[in-house]
Amino acid sequence: MENVESTKLTIPNKLSHLQMALSYVEKAAKLIGFEKKEITKIILGAEEAISNVIKHAYEKEENEQFNIICNQTPLGIKIIIKEKGIPYDPKLFPKYDPNAPFKEQTGMGLGLFLMKESMDEISFHNLGIEGKEVHLIKFLPHTNITKHVNSSEIAQFEKEKKSEPRKNVKFTIRRIKPKEAIEVSKCIYKTYGYSYPSEHVYYPERIVELNRSRHFISAVAVTESDEFAGSCALSKDEPDDKIADIGQAVVKPEFRGNYCLEQLTNYLIKIAKSEEMLGIFVQAVTNHIYSQKAAHRLGTKDCAIQLGHCPSTWVFKKIKEELDQRETVVLSFLPLQKEHNINAYLPPHHKEMIKKIYNNIKFNPTFVAIPEKDVFISNNSSIIETTIVNIEGNAKIKVKQYGKDIIPRIKEQLKDICLKHIDAIYLHLNLEDPLTQILTRDFEKMGFFFCGIFPGESLGDSLILQYLNNISIDFEKIQIHSEFAMELLKYIKELMENDPIKILIKGGENDKLEFKSTLRWNQKEDIKDWSMEYMVMKTIAAFINSFGGTLLIGVKDDGTIIGIEADKFPNEDKYLLHFSNLIKKYIGLEYSECINYLLVDVEGKKIMKVDCYRHIKPIFLKLGDKEEFYIRSESSSIKLQISKVIKYIDNHFPNS
Repeated sequence: MENVESTKLTIPNKLSHLQMALSYVEKAAKLIGFEKKEITKIILGAEEAISNVIKHAYEKEENEQFNIICNQTPLGIKIIIKEKGIPYDPKLFPKYDPNAPFKEQTGMGLGLFLMKESMDEISFHNLGIEGKEVHLIKFLPHTNITKHVNSSEIAQFEKEKKSEPRKNVKFTIRRIKPKEAIEVSKCIYKTYGYSYPSEHVYYPERIVELNRSRHFISAVAVTESDEFAGSCALSKDEPDDKIADIGQAVVKPEFRGNYCLEQLTNYLIKIAKSEEMLGIFVQAVTNHIYSQKAAHRLGTKDCAIQLGHCPSTWVFKKIKEELDQRETVVLSFLPLQKEHNINAYLPPHHKEMIKKIYNNIKFNPTFVAIPEKDVFISNNSSIIETTIVNIEGNAKIKVKQYGKDIIPRIKEQLKDICLKHIDAIYLHLNLEDPLTQILTRDFEKMGFFFCGIFPGESLGDSLILQYLNNISIDFEKIQIHSEFAMELLKYIKELMENDPIKILIKGGENDKLEFKSTLRWNQKEDIKDWSMEYMVMKTIAAFINSFGGTLLIGVKDDGTIIGIEADKFPNEDKYLLHFSNLIKKYIGLEYSECINYLLVDVEGKKIMKVDCYRHIKPIFLKLGDKEEFYIRSESSSIKLQISKVIKYIDNHFPNS
């Protein structure tokens, strides 16, 4: 295999250049080491993706160029087609059903179907102003470990599990040799079956390549006669990452009880320290406390609890009972550096718990609170990265850059993942970005709730929020080892089980939350009062011109719930219709997309919940022939003078 690394071809959006592009892809695949059969599949997938860009990404009269990038990866090839053409939504592509009757087949969606069939992975990426990318990934053909393991070996392994382990065995701990990768794969397969979350561990050749690329750092324990006894590994998303997952831990049954695993993990921790890594982390299950105790013996400290992270079908050593709910995981972190000099912007309502977590893991960042009026959101598109782990039934959404479209983009991603029947979804937000301090409540309105923090991710220290897709969790069945994790679990349970509206009200009014007793009724005078309506619309406009917020109608300033009954409408439909007419009158229906409202039950009474989202254009409140401009300042809506309006719009709406 030659070292191709990365090459790029730039071509015009003309079909006449398609063959040139395919020849380039073919040459790259050959240099990487693919044989003719696999190259044919790569060419098929690339042809569909490249021709799709040429035919559909640009208007007919446009003469543009786009890039085709071939990257050599540790496991094969990644082909990236990057262009800045017409926006599209890959979820709207028609689905092709090869099993449909011939008369019903139109050919629609066939191209995407062929791409998926010919490649191992395919993904679409929206990069905002940087355009769009299609990623096509093909792995070099490797042999699955099941081809190397026969039934007699499995039977022998099960027999050894029941036998008395050897005693006083001395091990040499060292980096893995390529020939030992097959022993690692065999041991993982015999121990976990196919339940281990990383499929790469079942392919010995992939273990070798991932160690060469330093995505894996695998260690093995061998006896004095060089017999394989066990292994463990650090794994990283990227070779230069400053944190690593310590896992893939297996010890052959006859060597258990000789502190083999402890020696392996200590060896890997020394390597991590020598590479000046920020820390290592462990994901420990909670249907027992053994793995948590093992993690804590390493010195790790708990920093997050991921509810429903693993499927109930997972099998664990020493545990005979089958799980009857999805497995919850405790995320524990071991810091390897004394200093962690960052600024962390904490959401006010989670501030105390996040500080406790940082204290628990012995990190001391600088906690910064910035007034919302001093924080600006980019008018560029958001950049998010979504990873779905089908074997675990979970997904991770990582916000790499906040943009003007962040709220609808996360809503869209959440809906798409839920429709794929993924059970648990984790949202990672950069605590080093001031916008996390402000936008967290908006994500929680979608159903996300607190999970914990994850230090040292590539985007920065992360706040993790979690979302459960129609699954239930029995907290009584979650077994926790450390006192701090018990406190964290209690905090999460209260957030999950309490009425989110009550939690909002309990927190009191702030720059993103306001209460109004009524929509139109002046309770002091006991009459309809248009000024009450105007006050409501003023608050909505101020939220939209700032960073969004929530208005609760039917709640007094002190949090007392009186309900919409105080407005004396004959029925709920009349109330909602009147509210809709007020938006049309004072704000304009063209802005209705950033106003979501509904009636909710709280303590046996109905209140109106109005969620407001920032718009890309400023909103002026209409008052007859006049227009007024409002923004939020702390917990009030204030009117700006004309001179200040111009400056505010220049600073907050540069593209308007």
